[in-house]
Amino acid sequence: MLAGDLLDGARGTSTAMIFEDQEWSYAALDALANRYANYFRCAGLRRGDRVSMLVGNDVMLVGAYFGAFRAGLVANPINTRLTASEIAYIVNHADARCAVVGNDMMPVFEQVKRLLAQPPLVLALGPEALKHVDAGAVRVESIEGDDDALLIYTSGTTGKPKGVLLTHSNVVSAALLVRDAFEMTPADRTFCVMPLFHTNALMFSHLPFLAAGGSVVL
Repeated sequence: MLAGDLLDGARGTSTAMIFEDQEWSYAALDALANRYANYFRCAGLRRGDRVSMLVGNDVMLVGAYFGAFRAGLVANPINTRLTASEIAYIVNHADARCAVVGNDMMPVFEQVKRLLAQPPLVLALGPEALKHVDAGAVRVESIEGDDDALLIYTSGTTGKPKGVLLTHSNVVSAALLVRDAFEMTPADRTFCVMPLFHTNALMFSHLPFLAAGGSVVL
């Protein structure tokens, strides 16, 4: 299993996520992830490229994670509370080819771009951002469990943040371990209050519940 497979669109109309009074079925969230993946591929990104994500808790960020996983890219979530110079350090260090940026974070990212050695392609998350992108399944050549999937940076309290690189197998194993240890089922629901740029929200109250077929209230 690869990280993108933790979201199973075959669960159809079952509720995967509830965000701001809107319910997203597994099929709808699966289609959103595929739109991201197709966007990334059509934009010229290739296996192993890094995609920085500067977005607050939003179902669009969940779609971006899974879209990057399915396109063979490395998702790089960034703390939305950092300053422009701190964000620029991470984007530069990660060598990001693309940045997914929430509308409310665009003013900060405009400052960030001026500090970057090589400004990445920017996808601003407006309501029309992915409307016309194909929602069909993505075919990417030979993604393996040992391929990189997730790049999370430490808080940097005693120096510059350090990048922690996780493979598909790392992400899947962690999610399934939590799912099985807590005996999660499709009947379960979690209230995710932690920010999705943090490993707690990702590896505990997000990915394991989706892997179990449960629902996430974001």
